[in-house]
Amino acid sequence: MSVALSPFAVRLLLCGVLLASAIGLGLLGRRLGLNRWFEAFAIAILVGGALWLPTFLRTPVTTLLAALIFFLGAGPVAGIIVGVLVFVIGHFGMPGGGTALALLILVAVAIGVVTLSISRLRRIARARALLPGQPPGGDVELGGTALALRSISPPGLELGCVLYRASPWTERQVASREPFAIRSPAGIALVEPDGADLDLTGKKRALSPEEGRALLGLGEGEPTPKGGGGPGDLAYLEEGGACYVVGAPVWEPAPAELVARAAASLPEPAGYRGAPTIPVFRSSPGHRLYVADRAEEVVRSESLFNLWAWSSWGLIWAAVLILQGLGLA
Repeated sequence: MSVALSPFAVRLLLCGVLLASAIGLGLLGRRLGLNRWFEAFAIAILVGGALWLPTFLRTPVTTLLAALIFFLGAGPVAGIIVGVLVFVIGHFGMPGGGTALALLILVAVAIGVVTLSISRLRRIARARALLPGQPPGGDVELGGTALALRSISPPGLELGCVLYRASPWTERQVASREPFAIRSPAGIALVEPDGADLDLTGKKRALSPEEGRALLGLGEGEPTPKGGGGPGDLAYLEEGGACYVVGAPVWEPAPAELVARAAASLPEPAGYRGAPTIPVFRSSPGHRLYVADRAEEVVRSESLFNLWAWSSWGLIWAAVLILQGLGLA
């Protein structure tokens, strides 16, 4: 004997699933050292609230929310265009109205986030499995603490650092090119940042016009670039700061400068897993390195949380979408 659930019972069941997922994701975030309670419960409340909207209100409410989000993020024209599209598609072309359209978009976003999280976790796993002399089989994401072969300072500034980036007056990036090392639990890796994409957000300081001109190598009387804005900020990575690099390394003997630095200040020699060769990261044509000043442990925790969270949300949203299409929710 089969039991048919009413739409009211289906909504209650889905709200229970949303509540359970919020509690589970909050506990997962806590275990990973992240505070994600607000995010987990906000998603549950928004989706749960949408379940109880009368059918005739779903498209108008979704239209207004979409138009408002794009109005605030991209301007009034984008808000009007998106609002009109959501209303027309939701009202005339999709069972379930605008709520179903929003859920379909969210499911697509969830698939994208899960795919990116899996890719990042695979890069981290490849880094942890790196063995001297063996090719990594793809990009790796190796993290640790920054180690300067020699302290550098941006032109015109007395600021010792390992790496720096600035864009005075224009979008053209001025960055250091001096190699530096990353000290990881498995050993030392060398990074050649020339041509790399530098994502430095941890340490910043405002530049004066004189410092900006010095970074650009402008002499006295030379005009500043006509790009609008001012000299901007200098972002930099300090000695011992947390960082990671994404790329495909090659194995090479540790350079003499790194060997000498390790002998002078580190308890272990310059090497990787006991071998004298180390992974060297450098950009190549069509393949730029990515360097960021964040701890690998935090990045891995965030990727694990995103994998589980967006997988759960995507499945729930897909279930709601199907049930609304069948007229059961």
